[in-house]
Amino acid sequence: MRVINSGSMFTGQGLIAAQTIESVKNNPTKNQIRPMVEGFKNEVQAFAIPGSIAYLHERARQKGDKSVGFLAGLIGKALDIAPIMRAYQDDTSAVAKVKGYENAVNRVLDSAIKAIKKGLTSHYICVSIADELDALHTFSRYSDFLAAAENANLTVLTSVMNMTGAINIGPGSFSLSLATDQGELKF
Repeated sequence: MRVINSGSMFTGQGLIAAQTIESVKNNPTKNQIRPMVEGFKNEVQAFAIPGSIAYLHERARQKGDKSVGFLAGLIGKALDIAPIMRAYQDDTSAVAKVKGYENAVNRVLDSAIKAIKKGLTSHYICVSIADELDALHTFSRYSDFLAAAENANLTVLTSVMNMTGAINIGPGSFSLSLATDQGELKF
């Protein structure tokens, strides 16, 4: 047995697992599975939006992480700025800062809809939230996202965010992952 660095976070790991399970149904040899997963993981883009920038700042401070400075956290909270974080090919960074948490989630959903229309390399998309699953339906673009996925015969796997993710980025946090060979999604 070998460990593979997913190069991803949260729902990205779930997407890699779902795709691997699907691929194993075709009875590949042990030697075929690893390169298959290694290739697929490079197509996975996972996005996360913290439910509260204040929570994210405090959590980072507790861990000794200086990436979210005090001033940036204070300004982000005051202006209601929500970062969109992306994990892609073993790099995690903020790719956009959007006014309002709901707007940030809707921006990710809009980008996912565009990617779906261009074509994905997996028929799975993973979505999670550090809340009740019904909370997903409060985002104005979520029903359009589900319709786009259904029209493309994709399976949306939804789950409550795992405890590690919820603790690290906070209650209410949202994550979505998909796989595409079209390059980085734009915001």
